[in-house]
Amino acid sequence: MAIDARWEEQGGLYRKYSDTLSIEDIMYANMKAMGDHRSDELRYVIADFLDVKRSSIGPDDISKITLFDQPATRTLQYLKIAFIVRGETQQALAKLYELESRDGTSWQCQSFSCVGDARAWLAVDVKLPQLALSC
Repeated sequence: MAIDARWEEQGGLYRKYSDTLSIEDIMYANMKAMGDHRSDELRYVIADFLDVKRSSIGPDDISKITLFDQPATRTLQYLKIAFIVRGETQQALAKLYELESRDGTSWQCQSFSCVGDARAWLAVDVKLPQLALSC
């Protein structure tokens, strides 16, 4: 597992996941991010899964992740999460997170096939600079 996490100036966090991915990897990354002082100003997360080659994450794990994220929804009442995914399995898991995280939160989630489209979606409310990114 490899997770490259990069904090961005506009109040965002870009995470690039690669290789093999487990629920423990995601939980650790979430815990580490929420423990960082910059998370107080967090407005968006880009979770890029395009380089993941193998994953043991299933629907039950998504339920655990959304439950783990619940305390953060009280502190970060407004957050946009852009999932960069490919394939039916990744798309279905991202959609499941979106559906399960709707209860009791105003977080918005959306899936994309490339970072450029995700940044365009984020730019609407988060006031990101318009970059000439294409997929």
